[in-house]
Amino acid sequence: MYHPVRRAIEDAVWNVLHTVAHAVLLSLLALAGLAAVVVALLVGPTLLGLSVGAVGTLVLLVAVRELAHSFDLRGVLVGPRRRQ
Repeated sequence: MYHPVRRAIEDAVWNVLHTVAHAVLLSLLALAGLAAVVVALLVGPTLLGLSVGAVGTLVLLVAVRELAHSFDLRGVLVGPRRRQ
């Protein structure tokens, strides 16, 4: 009886850690994309600035989309009046 319970607890802990790591990685990717967009705005309309801005925008959009699909954020993003 002890072994299956221990195994279930270990699996649950690893699942939670995996979810947290996934969320942190996607958040870091979103921040990196946002930083690239800011750098592109500071560099100006050069080829380097436009390239960095395009890549940063793409990374930011993909990371936010993946975060939204992986974690149901509808309840978090909706105001208290709409939750009823």
